[in-house]
Amino acid sequence: MDVSEELGSNGLRCRPGDLARVIYSCNPSLIGQVVVVEAWHTELGRWRVCLLSGPNFGVGMLTNRPIYTAHYNFKDSSLEPLTPPHQPESGESEEIQSPFPPSVTPG
Repeated sequence: MDVSEELGSNGLRCRPGDLARVIYSCNPSLIGQVVVVEAWHTELGRWRVCLLSGPNFGVGMLTNRPIYTAHYNFKDSSLEPLTPPHQPESGESEEIQSPFPPSVTPG
């Protein structure tokens, strides 16, 4: 099964390639960190992410041992996407709003 098909039907907020902010973690030093969403880990039911700030100390989810890594796994609900939810397809155009009222032209 294609990953996009699997993820699209589950109503997940994040997608591979998105930037997201960690909003929940057992490790307080990870809360507020910005991550790149890399891939969906089917066996764990979590996103594999990479911290933009670099490696951080933590505890391994499966081993419960200390780790120092930039790669973590998070539930979708623990991440807040920073990437807009809808980006226009290559054929679509998005209208850009002018910051000036229609009657005012900068000059």
